[in-house]
Amino acid sequence: MPALSAHQDSTTHKLIVTLVDTIMQRSTDSEVIQQFLIGQGVYSRQQVRQLSDEIITAVYRALLIKHYQQLPDQQLMTEMRIYGLAYSVNLTEDYSAAAVAY
Repeated sequence: MPALSAHQDSTTHKLIVTLVDTIMQRSTDSEVIQQFLIGQGVYSRQQVRQLSDEIITAVYRALLIKHYQQLPDQQLMTEMRIYGLAYSVNLTEDYSAAAVAY
């Protein structure tokens, strides 16, 4: 069943990237992002001060993606609803993937 599993992983990744992109667009306060990185133990205050905004943003985005990759699908859907993101399921495509995997 690798085809179905790969299809699900690809779909989940797309949902995660959409969610993280939305969070990144709404997270414009660099101080909040810096505090998050310090609070997570990624960097010390001194280290954060030495980093460019681009690096801080890239690290924050990577951490968010990693976080959401570890969530169960149902919890990911809940997070998407919290951020007001709609999603749809294409049953024809999903059933086609299942048929190929079968």
